[in-house]
Amino acid sequence: MFVSPRSRQHLHTVYKSVDEPKRNSGEVASNHEAYEKNMQVILNTLKRHGVSFSKNYLKKERFTVSESELEGLEKIIIPHEDSFFTDLRSGEQFLMDKGRLLALAKDITKARGVKTTDFELKEVTAGKLHTKPLEGQDYEKGAPFFLSYKTKHCDFPGAVGGNYPIAEYLSNQGTSVEIFNSSGDYVGHYNIWQQDNGDFCIGTIAMIDNHGYSQFSHKELRQLILTQGISLLQNNERAQRVSIGMGGHNLRNMFPSKFAKNTDGFFTLGELRHADLSSVCQDKINHLERITDYEVRKKSPVITGQNEIGMMPDQRKDFKNALVVVDRNKLEGRTNILENIEQTKNQPSSNATIEEQSVSRKSQRKKAYKNKMNQRALIEELLKKQSIQECECSLVEVNGMHALLRVDNPSNRKQIKQRLQKAQGLQVENGLRYDELRVQLPYVTELSVRDPNRSSGT
Repeated sequence: MFVSPRSRQHLHTVYKSVDEPKRNSGEVASNHEAYEKNMQVILNTLKRHGVSFSKNYLKKERFTVSESELEGLEKIIIPHEDSFFTDLRSGEQFLMDKGRLLALAKDITKARGVKTTDFELKEVTAGKLHTKPLEGQDYEKGAPFFLSYKTKHCDFPGAVGGNYPIAEYLSNQGTSVEIFNSSGDYVGHYNIWQQDNGDFCIGTIAMIDNHGYSQFSHKELRQLILTQGISLLQNNERAQRVSIGMGGHNLRNMFPSKFAKNTDGFFTLGELRHADLSSVCQDKINHLERITDYEVRKKSPVITGQNEIGMMPDQRKDFKNALVVVDRNKLEGRTNILENIEQTKNQPSSNATIEEQSVSRKSQRKKAYKNKMNQRALIEELLKKQSIQECECSLVEVNGMHALLRVDNPSNRKQIKQRLQKAQGLQVENGLRYDELRVQLPYVTELSVRDPNRSSGT
């Protein structure tokens, strides 16, 4: 069973701590002792289920792999690029070793056969989002290990959340579901577990969030989860309820404004997500239910064989506690909600002024998004106006209506932030990393930015 000494964190490919231990080229971790400990727990669990190993999965050196071996995984990985999980506390770095994960998937499949699932799981659609449940052939290729590659989570063997995908290989009651947008881009995934009593729990909802820029609608994600819940009840007669885990990422993905850092929802969730809910003040529970419109489950979900597959409540803190998305007794009401949403989408706005303003704002955003040269020129000009030198702060990227800046000396971040906030039209907030600032750009029009290739004449 897997008990992580650290909480599950985001995988980040560029984060660097001041005291970060260095990973030697060709090795899988900067702290091999920690990597080996994580992996050994996984191997022990697999051994108890009859899996024997063809490779030394504890060795320091990375496994060799060819791009041809990665065929079929292109949607969820970039074959020629590496990804790392960096522990945000220690700075320790762990490589997502593709060759190692492929070999491990083959060993598991050889011992246990092709993965199957004992419940009915259908593809669902909500707005521009649609799902694709993993199939047996995906497990043979190691897909569950690689779902974290782009969503930037640590759920792969060797990192601290490796028990999550391993448990899916060892159980017919759990599986993962990929999420795609209307362009066919992979934007995230979630896992689904059937409980002892036949109910379901959607454990982890992991979405791509690149410095706050997402390729999906949070509102449509909520609708997708509700649609999935309704579909599970309609296709599995024994099930009475479908829940989602109280993981912080789960609720921030679905309700970003309500569970952002330092919000009321953020603090309430922090008190409840890992607590013994039988001893928690009812007012706190009522408050979370009002925020989400979901009922709080008083007991932790019980997964079939959870002790044996490493999924006891304290080993799966994303869904140690859970919220009920849909109850069979309220199925008709929830179904009506989805139908009303679809009807509303197809009805034009009755307020022409609001509609025109909305179109105008969208047009400006679209124009800004398409013209990155103007955006970069704008932010670089603003930096110059505030006398911020390139050696103090550099522009990393511009995405949509936001710019990501990297501060050379993190101790100066607050001062640089204050200087930028003096610029008219700028909203500045701290980035995900200790040395980042995230700037919301003012709307970019043809007149707001001078073309850097244009002469100064009229």
